[in-house]
Amino acid sequence: MLQSHSAPNGSGLMRPSPARPRRSATEPSTPAGEPGPRRASARLERRKAQTRAAILEAASALFDEQGYESTSVLHIAERADTGVGTVYGYFRSKEALLDEVLRQRVAAAVGAYMGGLAGSAGYLERIMDALVLFAEFIAANRSILLATFQLSTRRGLEPDEVPAHWLYVALREMLQAGIEAGEIREVPADATARTIIGVHLMGLLGIAVFRERAGDDALPAELREMVRVLLER
Repeated sequence: MLQSHSAPNGSGLMRPSPARPRRSATEPSTPAGEPGPRRASARLERRKAQTRAAILEAASALFDEQGYESTSVLHIAERADTGVGTVYGYFRSKEALLDEVLRQRVAAAVGAYMGGLAGSAGYLERIMDALVLFAEFIAANRSILLATFQLSTRRGLEPDEVPAHWLYVALREMLQAGIEAGEIREVPADATARTIIGVHLMGLLGIAVFRERAGDDALPAELREMVRVLLER
C-alpha cells in the first residue's frame, strides 16, 4: 500500500505537502564554484595560445642554435615539452614554422624602424638609419634568412613574402620623396631601392661575390658609405 505524503490538518482532512519550488529560467544550471561553458572555452583558448607560443619559441631558439636543416620537428616538440602530433596540429610543416618565426621577427624589425623615424631629420639620414636597422636585422637572423632563401629557390616566393619587402617599399618611398624635396640626387627610385637591398643582403649574408667577406664587421659601414656617396647631392 502506498503511503501518502500529506499531513492531517486541524479538521482531520489530509493537507497536501507543499510543492517544491521550480528552478527559475534565469537560474544557472551549473553549481556555484564550477566554471561555466564560456569560462571553460576561454581557458581552452588560453592553453592553445600558450602551446602555440611555446612551439614557436622552441623553433626560434633551435633554428638559431643549430640551424634550420639540423633541427627536426621532434627536436622542437621536445624543447616545447609537447608531442610531435601537437606541433603538426598547429603548423603543417617545419617550413610553416620557419615562415611564422621569420614573420614575427620581420614585424619586430618594422616596429623598430617605424619607432626610429622620429629621430631622423632628412630623407638621406632616414635611409642611413633604416640601413643600420637592416644590418642589425640580418646579423640577428642570418641562419633563418639563409634557410628562407634556400627554400625560396625550391618553392618560390611572392613579392610581399620576401623578408626585405618592407624595406624595399620604405626605401622606394623615401627615395621618391627625397628626390622631390631636392635632398637626394635624381636616381631611378625603384631600381635603386632594389639594388641597395640586394647588395646589403648578399654582403651581410656572405653570399655570391661577398662570400670572402662573410662576417666582416667593417662591411656594413662600407655599404652605407657607398649608399651615401650614391645618393648625396
